[in-house]
Amino acid sequence: MDTAFVIGNGESRNIFPIETLKGKGTVYGCNAIYRDHPDLCDHIVAVNQNMYEELKEWQENKEIYHNHLIAGFKERSLMLDKRWQGKNPQDKMEFRSPRQKMLDLANTQIVRNKDENPGVQIHGIDDISPWDYICDGDHEDDMPEGLKIYRIWRGFDKKKNNAVRTNDFSKSRGSGCSAIVLAAESGVKNVVIMAFDILGARQWEYKADGDTGMSREQNNIYKDTMNYPSRVSMKAYLKYEWMYQLRQTFRRFPSTNFYFINRKEYLYENTYLRWYFDQPNIKCGIYADLQRWVTGHRDDIRWLKL
Repeated sequence: MDTAFVIGNGESRNIFPIETLKGKGTVYGCNAIYRDHPDLCDHIVAVNQNMYEELKEWQENKEIYHNHLIAGFKERSLMLDKRWQGKNPQDKMEFRSPRQKMLDLANTQIVRNKDENPGVQIHGIDDISPWDYICDGDHEDDMPEGLKIYRIWRGFDKKKNNAVRTNDFSKSRGSGCSAIVLAAESGVKNVVIMAFDILGARQWEYKADGDTGMSREQNNIYKDTMNYPSRVSMKAYLKYEWMYQLRQTFRRFPSTNFYFINRKEYLYENTYLRWYFDQPNIKCGIYADLQRWVTGHRDDIRWLKL
């Protein structure tokens, strides 16, 4: 297969039936995706040790696993209603949206089918690429056109009396961007990246007006569950970290075609994205375009210009 699909856990994912990606390419997932899609991914990346151990426990033929956690997600998957979304006729496709949050089924047990995911590979922090997101000729203070923050971020740490905190994004490791690098290193021609929302939850409810129009609400399908810390808002630097690592990956693999799929709100209202996505090998599209891809109408896609 010439295509890898890398699935993030942003909440925009709820409107696309990701199970349709099975068999269309190599599927990479992150962290807790196995909970409600145990037979979808060929590879799952988890750089957090506790999350990695959860995955390994699930993989090692446990007859019963994570009781209420898995039961809740399986039950929730049966409670999705279908609706049509899209203001333009070309954007219309059948989407799904959750009708309620995960149920509390603490006393429920699910027996796992041992053939559910016979070949999934789990990748922890010791299994991901040693590449540090630095390309040949890069310098710490490089700043692409249109940006004021790139590799280095500095901000105030409220937990330490507002002491200045410095983050070097070349040293950071997250499951999502690590999964993208893993896919690119496999040598496939196309890497399709979906549900990497970058901005906070429910961005479609915010008016785009510089930073004030960007949501910082905690954004993850699995938030407030085991191995996902409870937060009201996203860390201030995370969007810059992810965009830096994405752009560096595009630069590192110039012969690979990257396709970034999300809702229009996450493409157009992230006013920084066009400056990071300035490489010739990255294109952007919406979930309706991904539907066209998996149904064999790739040539009909009109990629967006940010």
